[in-house]
Amino acid sequence: MFEKYSEYLSGDFSADYWSDEGISCATTFLNKFEDSDWASLKSVVQYKPIPWVIRCAETLGDVEGVSSFDVLLELTAVENDEVKISALDSINSRLSLGFAVGESLDRIRSALKAARSSAGPVASIMLDLMEKRLSQG
Repeated sequence: MFEKYSEYLSGDFSADYWSDEGISCATTFLNKFEDSDWASLKSVVQYKPIPWVIRCAETLGDVEGVSSFDVLLELTAVENDEVKISALDSINSRLSLGFAVGESLDRIRSALKAARSSAGPVASIMLDLMEKRLSQG
């Protein structure tokens, strides 16, 4: 299933299609992942092109489970600001659904701090909301 997911993320989509349909379609693949698929994703995600990694981060917020959260945590450490903000946005989505970050709280707060320096106005609003959720949890 990982191969199908990876191929899908490599597709040529308009921004409108991706936000309206693409994320949902990619999430369908993720929901069918087995342990070996998660292992494959974790082993290659940092070597994929940035647009692919951003799409990956955008899809992981809609998938339950620790494996998807682990990949998102890895993506918060990527040196690309768009990847970092996409990963944080997906973690924020998980938080809004009541996901407990547990021992990852400090790591997420550190990523939030790092992302602030490059965040535009919309991302800053998301980061503020996320910070508030983290302080309440």
